[in-house]
Amino acid sequence: MRGAFLNVLRTDLSDMKYILFFLLITTTLATGQITFNHQMELGFPYLNITSVLPTDSCYYAVGVMTDTSESFAIGNIFLRFDLEGEVEYYKKISNPQRYYETWWGDLTPTPDGGFLAIGSVRDSVTKGLIIKYDRYGDTLFSKEFTNPLFPEEDFIYSVEIRPDGNSDYWVLCGYGASLNPAIADGDIYLIKIDPNGNILKGFTYGDGSMQNPNSMLVDSDGGVVVGSNKKNTNTTVHGYTSRTHIFKVDSIGAIEWQYYTPAGHLYDHANDMLRTSDGGLVVATGKGIESYVVAGANKLQWFPFIFKMDAEQNFVWGREFRGTRHTTVGSIVKIVPA
Repeated sequence: MRGAFLNVLRTDLSDMKYILFFLLITTTLATGQITFNHQMELGFPYLNITSVLPTDSCYYAVGVMTDTSESFAIGNIFLRFDLEGEVEYYKKISNPQRYYETWWGDLTPTPDGGFLAIGSVRDSVTKGLIIKYDRYGDTLFSKEFTNPLFPEEDFIYSVEIRPDGNSDYWVLCGYGASLNPAIADGDIYLIKIDPNGNILKGFTYGDGSMQNPNSMLVDSDGGVVVGSNKKNTNTTVHGYTSRTHIFKVDSIGAIEWQYYTPAGHLYDHANDMLRTSDGGLVVATGKGIESYVVAGANKLQWFPFIFKMDAEQNFVWGREFRGTRHTTVGSIVKIVPA
C-alpha cells in the first residue's frame, strides 16, 4: 500500500527500551501485528484523529473534521472508542463562521474525570484555544487567547498541555512574529493556566530565527523543558541550517540552560522527549539532507533519528534509522518507555 502510515518499532538503546513512532509518507510493508484497524464512516467528508488517550476500559480521542451541515466548516470532534476500536459516541463543535482546529489536540485527563484539549480557533484572526470536556465529550468551557503581539500580529497555535504538578497547567504554543511571509519568523509562547482555562502568566522566547516548538515536559522541580528547533527557512530557499533546540525554564520563565545539536548538520524538531533514570533526556527527532527542487531552491528531507543527552546536557549517543528513505516528514514523532 502507498500512503500515510504509522510504523511502530520496539528497540533496545543503551540502558532503556523504547517504542518509537515514525510518521512516514512512503511505500511500506506491515511488519507488526495489528490488533484492530477500523476505517470510520461518521458522515463527515473529512475526519482526522489527532490525539488518542488510552484507558483500561476505552479510548478517548479528539480530532478535526469538516461538517456538511455547517457549510463544510472545520470543526473539533471528541470521540470515545471501546477496546475493539468501535465508536461508542462522539460530540462535535462546529460553526460556519468560526473554525475550531485541534490539530495537535493533546487530550489530557483532569482530576475531576474530565479532559482538556488545546488547539486554535479561526475567524478574522487566529487565537489559541483551550477546551474542557466532561467524560461524555460535552463542552464545559472553551477559552481563547491571542498572539502575545496582538493586535499587531494575530497568528498562534497550541502544541501541548501538561499539568504543572500542582493544580495548574502549562500550555506550549508557537506564534508568528510577522505576517509578512518574506520576513516571517516563528517564536515560542509558554503560558500557565488555572483549571478553568484562565491565563496566570506567559513567557515568550525568540530571536528572529524560525523556531517552532513541538514538545515539552515538566520536571519535578517545577521547571519546564521545551523542545523546538532553530532554522533559517524563513530567510532563504537554499543553504539551510536546522538544529534541534532544547531549553529549560524555571517556574518564573527564566532560562536555566539551552542545548543545540552540532552546527554543520541538519536536525529536525525535538518532537518528543523523555527523562531517563540518570537525569538525562532521550530526544525523538530527525536527521536531514538538503535536496534539489529547482534551480536556486531546495528542500529539507529527513530520516528518523534519536539521541540521548546526559544530565549536564552533553551528547551521549545517537542512532539513525537509515532503513527508511528521506522524506519531508520522515522524523520520529513520539517515544514512550516500553
